[in-house]
Amino acid sequence: MSAAGGPLPGRVRNGQTEGASHGGPAPPGPARGPALGARHRPETEAAGPSAVENSVMTAVPAPPSSVLVLLLDLEGVEEALLDTSVLEAEERERAAAFIRAEDRVRYTAAHIALRRALARRLDTDTFLLGRAPCPGCGKAHGRPVVVSPDPSVHFSLSHAGRLVLIAIADAPVGVDAEAAPAARTVKELTPSLHPLERSDIEGAPEQERPMEFARVWTRKEAYLKGIGTGLSRGLDRDYVGAARPREHPAGWSLADTSVPAGYAAAVALLTPEPGGEPLLETGNIPKEMVYVPGR
Repeated sequence: MSAAGGPLPGRVRNGQTEGASHGGPAPPGPARGPALGARHRPETEAAGPSAVENSVMTAVPAPPSSVLVLLLDLEGVEEALLDTSVLEAEERERAAAFIRAEDRVRYTAAHIALRRALARRLDTDTFLLGRAPCPGCGKAHGRPVVVSPDPSVHFSLSHAGRLVLIAIADAPVGVDAEAAPAARTVKELTPSLHPLERSDIEGAPEQERPMEFARVWTRKEAYLKGIGTGLSRGLDRDYVGAARPREHPAGWSLADTSVPAGYAAAVALLTPEPGGEPLLETGNIPKEMVYVPGR
């Protein structure tokens, strides 16, 4: 694949650089690759059009508790222009198996974007991805990992509707995005969650419950991706809601991240201290980054 040089073009949400949030992983080594965007604390409101959409993200060192969160909006992405040459044969086969074009485009664009983002972070277009051991059985079908050249770089990928989200950090990380579900889905799935999460959702006004559920669910999936179990771990075992951060699983911090209206998204990061939120560094991936160069 082609590793494009220079920082990712993207959006700065508040234009200010702030210090690290409470709690963070052990101090990492030097920042890798041409690096990251302007630092800011996470926001929960929906993101609107940005006045600096075409600005270039400033290269800065990664603070200990930071997560780079990149958003790709698939609206207007053309399948014929996607640069599938950067994908592994297995990824191309999986993409071809999708019957619906929108599913095929979503999967293909997401994996191209991930590989190009990792190439920039690792500062090389030659890297190997693999699977961590499964926490349950020990076999190599756990969460995706960087095998070489730098296994200390961790990442997570999520896509929902027209959105693709990528998280990259110096510690195990999970990211998830979801569209607000139908009221029937909320009613069916809420009983499977932690009792305190059920209380958070059921305590919201009825018209707000779908989005409250989506916020809880994305936090849950982000955490389960981070620990590597996925949904095989009981959904009622851990509290990850926003209302009671001190009840979060030991060693993990969680935060919502800004996405367009109608969606929710969250990030979970392994940290040595309970509570607090990871510092999110956000940017947009322009659709040209998933196209064949020059197209």
